[in-house]
Amino acid sequence: MASADVVATLNAVANPFANELRARLADIDSSCPVTLLVYAPIILSPALGAVDSGSKASPRVGSLLISENIEHHAWVAANPLARLRMYTSAFKAALDKIEDEILPARFRIEITKMVDAVLRESAGAGP
Repeated sequence: MASADVVATLNAVANPFANELRARLADIDSSCPVTLLVYAPIILSPALGAVDSGSKASPRVGSLLISENIEHHAWVAANPLARLRMYTSAFKAALDKIEDEILPARFRIEITKMVDAVLRESAGAGP
């Protein structure tokens, strides 16, 4: 969920990141109870009000939706690399809040490592 003034910059960060992470997630252990992970960052102008971050799981179908707030003013003022760092930091913060019953810690740790690797590679630091 994003204000109209940040949609383009959010998509510029989110789309390449999601493509790279999706490719890595294909290699995760098949015993992972979550087969579909959706991340929806929240970047709203203060004029629009606030929306709580959170998660919604559907264990029966193996899906998990996570969201986390990113400060609008900081996003607007940031350069592309700083936006990528905000995006991945919020992703990891949302992931950390998930209970073990939904996504066991070992999978959260593995996904976090994948997120960090994508960030390093996207930032030009290599694997």
